[in-house]
Amino acid sequence: MSNDQPPARFSGHIATSVGLLLLLAAVFFLHTLAENRIDAAHGLRHRSFLLATELRQSSDDLTRMGRTYVVTGNPAFKQHYQDILAIRNGEKARPVVYGTINWDRLSLAGGLPSAESGQKVALLELMRQAGFVPDEFRKLEEAKLHSDELTELEFAAMRL
Repeated sequence: MSNDQPPARFSGHIATSVGLLLLLAAVFFLHTLAENRIDAAHGLRHRSFLLATELRQSSDDLTRMGRTYVVTGNPAFKQHYQDILAIRNGEKARPVVYGTINWDRLSLAGGLPSAESGQKVALLELMRQAGFVPDEFRKLEEAKLHSDELTELEFAAMRL
């Protein structure tokens, strides 16, 4: 009978070890799922930040191109003004590297970056697809509306 006791105790330890190992695997799996959700949220936050920054930057670029055209009379600046507006409104294909375009240097070099794999989509539509909270989206629409109102004034200045 003394020989039967140690194997039963050993079997109990094995069962406990296997149970703990399964519990550890389940916790690791849940941790991995949580990490993936966090990564996705960070990606969405980053994309939202880039889109909001693009709205501000496009407004700044429009003003700069309009002012520069009025001062220099160089038609390249007016063309870039119209390109920026068309890209932002989805009327022209977005260059693949749109966020890194330096419009001032482009005006001196001429041309527009390649839009081979770009798509014709309005900036507000990209924001809608990014899943902005309704209150934030309304504020961004309002900011774009103000920027669009400013473009009317800038077009009047360019005509003069």
